[in-house]
Amino acid sequence: DDGGEASPTLGYALRANPWAEFNFFHTMRSAFGQDIAPRWPHVALLPHYILWNVLPGGRQFGSGDTDHETNEIPLEQLYTHCAQLRHFFGKTEPSWAALAATLQTRLPSTYYFLAANPITPFLLTQASPSAPVGWPPANLPKARHFPGLGQFFLRSGWGDDDTYALFTAGGCTDGISAHRHFDQNGFTIFHKGFLALDSGTRPEPGSHLFQYFCRTVAHNGLLIRMEGERLPDYWGAVAPGEPVLPIANDGGMR
Repeated sequence: DDGGEASPTLGYALRANPWAEFNFFHTMRSAFGQDIAPRWPHVALLPHYILWNVLPGGRQFGSGDTDHETNEIPLEQLYTHCAQLRHFFGKTEPSWAALAATLQTRLPSTYYFLAANPITPFLLTQASPSAPVGWPPANLPKARHFPGLGQFFLRSGWGDDDTYALFTAGGCTDGISAHRHFDQNGFTIFHKGFLALDSGTRPEPGSHLFQYFCRTVAHNGLLIRMEGERLPDYWGAVAPGEPVLPIANDGGMR
C-alpha cells in the first residue's frame, strides 16, 4: 500500500520488516534463477512512506509501539534498505529507485547494516545509477492517505515552520494489526514541537504498556464510556511487585 510496511510502527517498518522481502527476493534468485521483485512493486515505495512520516528535526509522529522517548526516526538500517531497493527496482521502477538514492544522500550515516546479513553488500551488484531527485520531490500534495495502514498525513508545507498532522482511521480490516494501537479516530499535531502527541511509552514489563500506552485515551480520541464494556487485551505483563488489575474502562474501544 504505497510503501507502508506491515506495521505503522517505524521501529519495525524501517528496521526488521523489509529484510523478510529482500531475503525472499535474494533466495528466489539464488535457488531458482527467478527475479520476482517486479511482481512486488509496492516494496519499491518504501521511501515514499518515509517521506510522509518525516517531521522537522528528524522526528516522527510516533505511531503504534513507538516508545516516544525521543520520537526520532530510526535510520540505522535505511542506507542498506535503500541500496536493496536500487538493486531490485533500478530497472523496473526507476523513479522510486531514484527516490531511494536521494534518501541515501540525506542519511547521517552511509554504511551498510551488517548485523542482519553480513554478505548483503556483495549481493547488490545491480544498484540503480539513477540520479537523486530533489527532497522533497516537486509537486507533492499537502495530504496523503495510506488506506492499508489507516493513516491520513496532512501538512501546510514541507519546511521547519509548517504544521504537520496525522489522523488515524481504518486500516484494520486488511489484517494490518501488528504493533498498532487502539487509536481509531485519534490524531497528532506538530508545529515547532508536538501540540497534540501520541503519549505513553513501553516499559517491559510494566502495566503502563497495556493499561495506558496502547489505549484510546492516550491518542487524542473521542472517549465514550459504556458500563460493563469488555476492553481488548494487549501484549505485555506486569512488572515485579505490580498488582494484576483488570483493564480500566476509560471510555476506550473494542
